[in-house]
Amino acid sequence: MGGTDAWASSTRNTTPENSVISLAWTLDGYAISASFQNGGLAVWSVYGNLLCSTNEMEDIFGGQRDAGKENLKRLDNLQDTYIKNVHSMFWGLGNHQLFVLSNVGRTAKKESLPTDISLLVLPFVKSATTSYHTSDNARRGLLQMDDRLLLYNSGGDFQDNNTTTIDPDTVAWTHIMYPTMYITEHWPIQFASSSGDGKFIAIAGKRGLAHYNTISGRWKLFGNQQQEQHFLVRGGLAWYKHILVAACQIVHPARENAYEIHLYARDTNLDNTQILHTEVLQHAPVYINICGSYLLVYTTENTLTIYSIYDNTENGSAANVNGVEYAAQLEMVRQVSLIGIVARVARVRSISLFNGYVGDQLTTIDDIVSANIILLVDGKLLMLIPRAPDDDDDSDLMGSVPPQIRYELHVLADKIEYYWVGRRSVANMSTSLWAVTGCGIKIFANLLRGDDYSFRSFANDTIDSEPSTPTTPGFLTSRISIGRPYSLGYHIGPEPTSPSASIIGMDGYSHWQTDNPKQLAEDAIYIPLDFYPHSVLLEKGIIAGIEQSMVFKDSLGFSIFKMSTKTLLFLHHILRHLLKRGLEEDAVVFARAYEKLVYFGHALEILLHTILEEETDKRLGEDAILPLVIKFLDHFPHALDVIVSCARKTEVALWDHLFSAVGKPKDLFELCLADGRLRTATSYLIILQTMQPLAVGGKDTIRLLQKAMDENDYDLCKELVRFLSSIDSTGKTLQQALQVIKLRMDNGDPSSPHSDDAQVEKVVQSMENLNNL
Repeated sequence: MGGTDAWASSTRNTTPENSVISLAWTLDGYAISASFQNGGLAVWSVYGNLLCSTNEMEDIFGGQRDAGKENLKRLDNLQDTYIKNVHSMFWGLGNHQLFVLSNVGRTAKKESLPTDISLLVLPFVKSATTSYHTSDNARRGLLQMDDRLLLYNSGGDFQDNNTTTIDPDTVAWTHIMYPTMYITEHWPIQFASSSGDGKFIAIAGKRGLAHYNTISGRWKLFGNQQQEQHFLVRGGLAWYKHILVAACQIVHPARENAYEIHLYARDTNLDNTQILHTEVLQHAPVYINICGSYLLVYTTENTLTIYSIYDNTENGSAANVNGVEYAAQLEMVRQVSLIGIVARVARVRSISLFNGYVGDQLTTIDDIVSANIILLVDGKLLMLIPRAPDDDDDSDLMGSVPPQIRYELHVLADKIEYYWVGRRSVANMSTSLWAVTGCGIKIFANLLRGDDYSFRSFANDTIDSEPSTPTTPGFLTSRISIGRPYSLGYHIGPEPTSPSASIIGMDGYSHWQTDNPKQLAEDAIYIPLDFYPHSVLLEKGIIAGIEQSMVFKDSLGFSIFKMSTKTLLFLHHILRHLLKRGLEEDAVVFARAYEKLVYFGHALEILLHTILEEETDKRLGEDAILPLVIKFLDHFPHALDVIVSCARKTEVALWDHLFSAVGKPKDLFELCLADGRLRTATSYLIILQTMQPLAVGGKDTIRLLQKAMDENDYDLCKELVRFLSSIDSTGKTLQQALQVIKLRMDNGDPSSPHSDDAQVEKVVQSMENLNNL
C-alpha cells in the first residue's frame, strides 16, 4: 500500500460519522474501492493514485446533512442509489465491473440488511498493463473494457502528425470492439498487447487468440475452432515487426499439458499450418517480452531465457536448420537464473533488458553481454547490473555469451505501478526509463550511459530521434562563455539548414548521465501529477493521462461519468534538474530539440516562474540558480517574451527579485524597441508604469507609438492610446501624443504615413475623443 500522503481522502466530509464501511480489492490487486457511511465511493490505484470518486456529487447536492430543499429534491430523484449509501461491493471477473449493493432505507440493526436495496453495476476501464505489462502497452496508452479496447490516438505518439502544436480537445480514444465470435466463447480477455508502432493489437481470452489491424479495421481469428480450443495463452503476447509471439499452454485431455512458443505471421491466416515456428518449453511460461531483436521468456523454474529472433520472411528466403526450412527461427543465446533474487515467480510483473547506449533495443550479442536486467517485483523496480568479467574468461572474444554472469542488485524505486523504457532518443537524452508511482513519474535519464558524449555524436543517434534535433548554433565552445546578458539566441546568426551541421560544429561534451549505480535513485527526475498517466508523447514534451469527472442530469436522475484527456508539459522539470546540477550546455542542447513547438515559450515561462517562487526568500548567492536560468533563457529568441510574461503573472512583490537577476525593465524595453518587437515592448510598458513616474512612462509610450506607426501597426496604436488614457488622468500626455501623430502625418515627411489612411484617421479621432473626456 502507498504512504498516507498518497492516499488522500476522496471526500471533504471525513468525520467519524462518515467512516469507511466497505472495501473491495480488484481480483488482480491493482486497485481498491471504498464506500463511506454517508454515501459515495472512491477508487484508488494500488499505490494511492485517486482514480475516481463521487466527490463532485457533494457540490451538486450540497451534502446530505447541509442540503437545501432544492438539493434534497434532487437527492430524492437520484436513481444512482450508491451515491446515497453503499452496503457492500465486489469486483466482477475481469475487473471491468464493480457490483454495488446499495441501501436507501435502513433497519434498526446495522448488521442486518436494509429494507430497500438495489444492485448496481458500474463499468470501469483498466490499463492493459494490469493484465500484461510491456513497454509497448505502457507507452501506447492501451486500455481495456468489458467489450472493447481503447487505443490512444489510434496509433499513439502522433507519429503521423508532424505539427508543432497539440490540442487536447482533438485527442481521441479509438474504440475497438472485440469480435463477437471470439468474445462470446472466450470472455473475459486476459491479455492485450500493442505493437511497437501502435498499429496492431493482439488479444487472448480463455482459449486461442486474435489480432487486429488498426489500419484496415479488421480482426483475424482462427478459422478452425478445434485448433483454437487446443491451446491457451499463458505468459503473454508480444509483437516483433510483423510477427506475433505467443506463449502457449497446449491442452491435452489425456496427458499432461505442454508449453510452447508460437510465432504467427501478421498477414497470414491464423491456422496451425501457418505457424512460422514452434519452440518447446520445459516449464510453464510466466512472462514474455521483446527487447530489440531478442525474446525474453521467464518460466516457473525462476529462469530467464533469452532467444535471438531470426526473421527471413521479409526477404523471401527461409532459414535452413538441419535440412528443415523455417521462415522464422528462435535460437537460445543465454539463460539467467533469478533464484535468490525473486522469491515468488508469480510476483514478477515485468522483465526488460536495458543497455546504457541503446535502451531496450538490443540487436547484437555484445548488447546482450553488457545488458542490465530490469525487474518489477512487488512494486519494487530493480536493476541487475553485470559485474566486470573475469580477465581469464575469453568467451566473449569467441562470439559466445558467458553461461554464468554474476549481477549486482540495485533498487531504483519502490511503490512503482508500471514502467517503460524510452524507445527513442531526444538530442542528448539518449536513453530514458520512466516509472509511474502513486503520485507522479520518476525519470531515469541517460542511465549507465558510460563515458561523456561529444555533442557531435548526437547528430548520429543510434536510436531514431524524435524529432530530428532542431538546429543548434555552435556557440557552446566553453562552459564559461555560455551566454551574454540579453544577447538573445537569434542575435547569434542564422541557423544552418542542416540539423546535424549545427551539432557537428559544437565543441564540448555532454555530462548528463547517471553512471554510479549507488546513486541511481537520487539522480531520478520526479514529476508530480494530479491525474493518472497513460502515455508520454516524448517528441511533444507532454505526458498524457485521464481525468475522471461526473455530471448529474436532472431530467434522468442519473449521474454520468466523463473520461477526459489531460496533458502536462514535462520540459521544465527536466531543464530545472539539469540547471540545478550545473549542466548548462546539456540544458540548452536538450531544449533545442523542442524549440520549434509553439508552446515552447510557455514551457520556458513555467521554468522561470517555478524557480522564481522557489528562491523568493533567498538572496542571489551561490545556491541560487535564477541567474543561471536567465543565462539559459538568453540562448533563445523567446527570452524577452518569457521574462515579461512571467513578471505580469507574478506578484509585484517578487519583481525586485526577478529584475535583480534579469536587469532593469527599462533596458529590456529598449532592447525590444531596437529589435522591433513592439508587442513585447508594450508588455514591458505595463511593468514600467508600475515602477516609474507617469512622465517617464508617457514618453516611452509615445516613442513606442511612433514605432508602431512606422510599422503600420494601427491596432497596436489603438491599444497604446487606450493605455495612455488609463494612466493619464490629466490628458497632457495624450495631447502630446496627438501632436506627435499629427506631425507624423505631414505629407512633407517621407517617413510618415499618408494622411488619407483610414486607420490613421481612426487613431487620431480616438485620441481626440479621449482628450475631450
